[in-house]
Amino acid sequence: MNCPRSLEPVDVEALVSGDHPLLAADAAEHASSCLECGRRLEAFRQLDVWLDGAEPDAFPADLRASIERLRAFSRREAKSLKLWRTPLAVAAALIAGSALLLAVPALSASENLDLLGALAGSFGAEVRVAAAWPVLLWRSLPAAVSSFSALAARERAAAAGAILLLIPLGWWFARLAARRRASR
Repeated sequence: MNCPRSLEPVDVEALVSGDHPLLAADAAEHASSCLECGRRLEAFRQLDVWLDGAEPDAFPADLRASIERLRAFSRREAKSLKLWRTPLAVAAALIAGSALLLAVPALSASENLDLLGALAGSFGAEVRVAAAWPVLLWRSLPAAVSSFSALAARERAAAAGAILLLIPLGWWFARLAARRRASR
């Protein structure tokens, strides 16, 4: 593939079906100006025409399910909020339904207040712990370094192995930094 900005599969599918692209609003313009993406879009259109003209009996009964199961989201699709609108709406509906169930008069008013107070207290504790976590980690860092130094002095092979295990982590950080630089 020579195109520096290849169209995402979900955008190609949208263009073939006549819908608006989900990820790249200018996907149709890009496909008309990029020879490679234009060929890919045309190949998908021909496939769509062929599939529309094919007899339903020519395909196994579970073909559709296996195709839908095998196709994974690309990284760009997974990061796009457009694809996650429905799951987010379902999650919001579940939260709203839970709040509604708490308001149902099956419990007395004092029991509802006790339940809501317990929920608020546990949420407050989680927020306090999450806020204190970086400080606690920073305070424990000198003791951790000291313990590692003592271990390294006693167990040279274990220390060498631990240091070698840091190489993939360094490689990962280097790739992350390169991606961030490239995306800017």
